[in-house]
Amino acid sequence: MANFPALDHYIDRCRRIVASHNYRRRTTITNLSQDELQALRELRRRRDIVVKPADKGGAVVVWSRDLYNQEANRQLSDNRFYQRLDRDPSQDYQKIVKDTVNDIYIYIYIY
Repeated sequence: MANFPALDHYIDRCRRIVASHNYRRRTTITNLSQDELQALRELRRRRDIVVKPADKGGAVVVWSRDLYNQEANRQLSDNRFYQRLDRDPSQDYQKIVKDTVNDIYIYIYIY
């Protein structure tokens, strides 16, 4: 990338800024009342329910854990949409994406 020092500098600055952030730090600002925060803590401790964002509309869905697991198994066993794999293909896909991005970069900046 020596042909584009300004781009190299920009990428380096972005990487440094991202690396300097503390993503483990919890935010202290909340729009919840103390009662709402306490209720949320109590819900988090429960192991008999699952709290998830709804598919649409920004709502929250509360499921009993048994029903949630049944629905997950029902959907995952539908062979029209899911196929059981012998191994995790994530690394293969990551390599394909990386190689494709590199090929595009070379094509754009070399040709």
